[in-house]
Amino acid sequence: MEESAGGIKRAKPILFRKAAVAYFDECAHWSDAYREINTLKLSHLLPAFGKLLLTDITPASIARYQRDRRLAGASRCEINMETAVLRMILRKHRLWYLLAPDFRPLPEREDIGRALSLEEANRLLEAAAKSPSRSLAQNTKYCFPSCGRRATAVAATRDSPEKAHAVKLERAARLAQEWTTARTNLGWKQWVHRRESDISPNFLTRAVNEKKLKVPVRQ
Repeated sequence: MEESAGGIKRAKPILFRKAAVAYFDECAHWSDAYREINTLKLSHLLPAFGKLLLTDITPASIARYQRDRRLAGASRCEINMETAVLRMILRKHRLWYLLAPDFRPLPEREDIGRALSLEEANRLLEAAAKSPSRSLAQNTKYCFPSCGRRATAVAATRDSPEKAHAVKLERAARLAQEWTTARTNLGWKQWVHRRESDISPNFLTRAVNEKKLKVPVRQ
């Protein structure tokens, strides 16, 4: 911090790379899996923003990043997760509120994908078991049962976007309620997204804004 002529303390300019490292160091409560995910997202952000001061990041530079990542083949969901990490760091330094009115996340598909066959699921589990990433193997084994539970819903709604959307809202509501008693430091949107990767934070925000989903309250 530095002191201005009027005696008011203000933050010194800081590079995004330095701010990101400091923020990650402060988040000791993150699980290994969540840290691994955010570290991967940060690795895409650093080439674009690493040498910029936090105060030099603008809605235009974020939009340019979104376009470049799309041209590089990244999915909209992946890019939104990356800009979510950017948002966390800027929010920590009380700067995000300046950009938020002009920031536009990329639209994501809201339909449910094809259910894995038993053979495909087994191949997935085998590949995860061979991975050097322990968290990948653990998360795959954790997620597989929920994929199986969704199979019936997927088959029943594959040809009906309206029914698929309704089923997705039901899952979101159930998970949001589970979050209220879960032992986690994650916000409810991030927690739900980690439990069910097809339910994105943006989907939850829209559902709340459209009054199709209630914001859960911790018990």
